[in-house]
Amino acid sequence: MSSEFDRVQVLFERIRQGSAEARNELIALFYGRFRDRAHRRLRGERVGHSLATSDLTDEALLRLLKNNEFAKAANPNQLFRAFARAMRQELIDHARRRNADKRGGDRQREELNDLADEVFHRSRSDVVPLGEALDALAAKDARAAEVLEMHYFGGYEMAEIAEALGVALSTVEKAARVGRAFLRVFLSPEEIS
Repeated sequence: MSSEFDRVQVLFERIRQGSAEARNELIALFYGRFRDRAHRRLRGERVGHSLATSDLTDEALLRLLKNNEFAKAANPNQLFRAFARAMRQELIDHARRRNADKRGGDRQREELNDLADEVFHRSRSDVVPLGEALDALAAKDARAAEVLEMHYFGGYEMAEIAEALGVALSTVEKAARVGRAFLRVFLSPEEIS
């Protein structure tokens, strides 16, 4: 076992025992990785996006702290999954605030050009419909929703998701296919007759 692995395990144990010092040490240890995830997520945003990498990282970390996720996580993979969820929530809240300001408080659902993946590749600034779609998917298929959340909001590749979840790559790829099919239907209901 590596010394970093042992150190992390000791920190998680101390955090579960209530040590704020251990929590802060773990944050310092993982901050660069959290920031890298946030940077990868924001890389495709529109020019002039008002949420910077540091802002997204810090806001997501605040959500983790508020929800006591450091004490709940049994290992780094669970913590990074929680971080992906926190980034998703922050991006959605940020988009809602921006849309409310832009439209005098009335948020209107925007039409999407295409489906699931293209929401992020073409119109990454509109995460609200995708967030709603992932919530609906989670009610039907929690694994598919978690896989897509980690991919879209956490910046994970499919192989990284498989490793984080402790399942085979084929299981993750199947969940992603099922999830994307659901999102296609959810995000473009007018095309289904």
